[in-house]
Amino acid sequence: MDSTQRDSANPPYDNVNMSMSSMAQYYAIVPNPDLRPERSSSVETGIRGEGKTWDVSFSLYQNSYHDFIDATVLSVDQTGFMTFQYQNIQKVRIEGWEAKAGCAFWEGFPFPVCPGLCQGGR
Repeated sequence: MDSTQRDSANPPYDNVNMSMSSMAQYYAIVPNPDLRPERSSSVETGIRGEGKTWDVSFSLYQNSYHDFIDATVLSVDQTGFMTFQYQNIQKVRIEGWEAKAGCAFWEGFPFPVCPGLCQGGR
């Protein structure tokens, strides 16, 4: 199984236009009308196999983003009240692997094992 994808997503309406605060939880979110669309390209490859009582799969993936949208802390006052704003991060890369193996010792009682690792950075 192999796949490659390119995508573009406009910022969610609330990230651009909505303002919100929660005095009970000590935070506020302020709008950002300057958010740009998030663009991404993704590549994934892997292998799968299965038998009568077992299955196994392994995949590798890499996602590259331009103008990634993320919540950024703008300020924290002396009482701990935090103000957030969604902002664009110029470049972000997320990559990792996923593995899955399983077997059924008794019919109807599968035993799956699914480890994985995901790393990301600017």
